[in-house]
Amino acid sequence: MKKLRNFVNYNRFGFYNPVSYYKFFNFSMKNFGARYATIVKKITESFNPTHLEVINESYLHNVPKGSETHFKVIVVSEQFKNKSAIENHRTVNKCLEYELNNGIKALSIFAKTPDEYNRSDKKIPVSPNCLGGQKIKKEDKVL
Repeated sequence: MKKLRNFVNYNRFGFYNPVSYYKFFNFSMKNFGARYATIVKKITESFNPTHLEVINESYLHNVPKGSETHFKVIVVSEQFKNKSAIENHRTVNKCLEYELNNGIKALSIFAKTPDEYNRSDKKIPVSPNCLGGQKIKKEDKVL
């Protein structure tokens, strides 16, 4: 494991960045879900990122095991230079428009230039806990 760390780009949780891992070892992405692979492919083709993390956060929510409905995307690209955060988000949303309209319920986006990413010490906020989704009782819902 220690030797592997020298070649693989680990994310802030200590897990490897799957994109770097698979590029290094030339594996296919068949062990990841179809939506995950599509997100990686589309973002890579559209933005040519210097750093990319796609994290399936579905397990944190009230969805069946193995779901691909909630994602966090960390994309670092020169294409975001001289654009506002909202423009960056709109660009990523446009890139993944089909997926957002066909099964992805939530997409957390962190789109930065390499300079912005390095200045932020590569810190990305932790996603909030799920509020329970369908587990919330009808009487607890606010109309």
